[in-house]
Amino acid sequence: MAFIDDCTPKVRAYSIKSKDETFEVFTGWLVEVENRSGHRVKTLKLENKGEYTSRAFEKYLSKKGISH
Repeated sequence: MAFIDDCTPKVRAYSIKSKDETFEVFTGWLVEVENRSGHRVKTLKLENKGEYTSRAFEKYLSKKGISH
């Protein structure tokens, strides 16, 4: 799984064994990026139209104000 920042040349790649690890990896990445940059993530682009999302993931994005 990879997260690509469209505003900078930064890419973070994570090895996951199954799709159910996606939410945990994403939340850890989000905290790291927002703390390091001082900015909040506003948009998340997903390639496979929700292949990696769950109801908990959708709820979390909505709570954080992240559009996707």
